[in-house]
Amino acid sequence: MNRDRKLITLLVDILTSEARNVDDFGREISTLKEVAEVINERKMISERVTSNSIKQAKYRLKKLGVLEDFLPDFEIFEKNDDFLLPNYRQPL
Repeated sequence: MNRDRKLITLLVDILTSEARNVDDFGREISTLKEVAEVINERKMISERVTSNSIKQAKYRLKKLGVLEDFLPDFEIFEKNDDFLLPNYRQPL
């Protein structure tokens, strides 16, 4: 279960870092396969990670009812005035 927690924590960290332009991963991260590649390339965890292992970790943590504990702090996006979602359109 510890590995599951580590995988989901890394998933959230990678996605929020990319969304906030804090870290450059050399590509846009849009799939679990790409997240797994980043984890493996940077050797963030000792064992090889696949998109399926991330899905399984998510499933097990959701089944235990603790997946919501890993939600990012959305205030970090609200505090950054320069942050806009790619598909964001301002009202006319």
